[in-house]
Amino acid sequence: MYSHDKIVTGSDAGPGADVPYADALFFGYQAGIWAEAQQAPDWIEKSFDFDDQYAVATGMIFGFDKTTFNSKDFAVIKIRTAAFSHS
Repeated sequence: MYSHDKIVTGSDAGPGADVPYADALFFGYQAGIWAEAQQAPDWIEKSFDFDDQYAVATGMIFGFDKTTFNSKDFAVIKIRTAAFSHS
């Protein structure tokens, strides 16, 4: 289990429901796919300013996306749960 400060929380779940809530997310084992267009990032170093400072530039082509099957998402489930503040 992991927690994150960007989790959706609130207390306005609906009419007559003043219960604090949070959205729980359950991710399947293969919920996301990482793809790389190259094995390692490009790495370029150059000296400038009378050879006493160095500049480094890197670059890489990659992507990440949620998996779907026949245009349906089977990898992530969102459940609204009752919650309380940890403060």
